[in-house]
Amino acid sequence: MKYIFTGKVYPERANITLPEVKGEVGANDADFKGTIKVSIIVSQVNIELDSDSKYSPTDLKNTVEMFAHTMVDTYGYLKGYSYSLEITSVYIPQTGYFEVFGAEVVKITQDEKNRPLNYQDTLQLALKNPELYMVLKDLRDAIKKPLDTFFHCRRVAETIMNHFMKSGNKAKGWKDTIKALAFNEDEINEIKTAAGDQRHGTYGSVAGEKRVDIMMKTWKIVDKFIEYLKSQEIDK
Repeated sequence: MKYIFTGKVYPERANITLPEVKGEVGANDADFKGTIKVSIIVSQVNIELDSDSKYSPTDLKNTVEMFAHTMVDTYGYLKGYSYSLEITSVYIPQTGYFEVFGAEVVKITQDEKNRPLNYQDTLQLALKNPELYMVLKDLRDAIKKPLDTFFHCRRVAETIMNHFMKSGNKAKGWKDTIKALAFNEDEINEIKTAAGDQRHGTYGSVAGEKRVDIMMKTWKIVDKFIEYLKSQEIDK
């Protein structure tokens, strides 16, 4: 079956055109193989994927996006440029199926009511606390870069731990974090373990359901951290 993905390279003010690339693709976390053809002309991305995969277009998107982004990143390395590539839609000619990809993780969006503070209060905390700024940046990348999700979730946990680590002793830092936030130690360990060797530069599998589960646990620890920061303001 043929899938046609479209997208853009950003920033739009710095147009990029690259030679067409053809190749084969697969994924460690999805048992499929396919052939791919990528065209990037004036920052417009067109990708044709031929595959018999039974996986959803959203799952296939992650693999074709990595392939296309590698082309852009290679060019950026050679030229010293910074580009970001985003796949925005998919069309399946055989069935007429068309989808515009959203920017959200549905389960997290549905869980919005459990965020401890509103936008303005959270923003004020982030502007005053560098650790929270770093945490929010990694949450953004956990959503935006599915294949790197576990790495960014682990870094969220470690950034929060560093807030509580006073002696340079990481083991004590984790214990102090768990105590201060009244957080489940097993869930923190899941976040730490999920990253595996990704944080050391080794590519690892990122299965869909597991990815969302780790993200939900990461959002919970961030909720606790925000509650803690707010309580410290009130105590002052």
